[in-house]
Amino acid sequence: MAGKPRWTQKEMAILRENYQSKENLVKKLPNRTLVAIERKRVRLRLIHRDRSSPGGEGKWVKCDTCNKLTYKSYLALKFEHHFCSHICYTYFRKTNSNWAIKKGKGKTINCDFCGKSVYKNPSQLHYTNLFCSRNCFSDFKKAPEISVICAFCGKFFYKKRAEVKRTKHNHFCSPQCGYNYKTRDKNHAWKGGTSSELYGEEFDEKLKESIRKRDNYQCQKCGLYQKNQKRVLSDHHIDDNKKNNNPLNLVSLCNKCHGKMAFQSKAWTAFFYSITHSF
Repeated sequence: MAGKPRWTQKEMAILRENYQSKENLVKKLPNRTLVAIERKRVRLRLIHRDRSSPGGEGKWVKCDTCNKLTYKSYLALKFEHHFCSHICYTYFRKTNSNWAIKKGKGKTINCDFCGKSVYKNPSQLHYTNLFCSRNCFSDFKKAPEISVICAFCGKFFYKKRAEVKRTKHNHFCSPQCGYNYKTRDKNHAWKGGTSSELYGEEFDEKLKESIRKRDNYQCQKCGLYQKNQKRVLSDHHIDDNKKNNNPLNLVSLCNKCHGKMAFQSKAWTAFFYSITHSF
């Protein structure tokens, strides 16, 4: 049985020259059927089958960078610009920064070393420092120290760039300034020194155990049971007064929730009182 006739070099040349017109191919290749011509076009990648498009095929368009013909599927034709490769797309984006900003894809920022305006993509905006070129980045790394202001005394001092990057908030010229800034009324958890006060005499183990038993050995904030943690539940004073040991002013909390009460006590006062008064 004779096999299928092979494609000659002349037929291949005709196929490549007239790949956009089916009518010309059928006329110039009378010995080939339309099905055979379509299969050969697909194998040579002269045509792409796009199953997602209603028509089955896309369209050949010109690349906006190099003007080379490239095939785009039905779904890709909705975009304003078309490119034959990622290289052409990158070149077009760099040379037409106004188009990228117009599309809302990035943001114009100032170089952290020279102050020059430069466009950055969304994927680059999460970095701490941004630069306009590799030279600025290299010079920025070579600079050993930079000048910063002490958050407590306002004194200018020099600090290593790595330490400045690691410390995101306040900088201090000495450990003493850091201690003074974070103590007493300047600390967000400061309550007038009540943490050093002593508890009342009636606040003993018998009272603590009765409060835990009343609360069914369960944290009244997160619902954690005492048997599920290594320590016993803590007894929290709702009004932060260590002398007020009335059972209505005491509530059982786990170790984690009790630690948060240093700066969340006022927000939970009404809730805890509603629990203790319901018994």
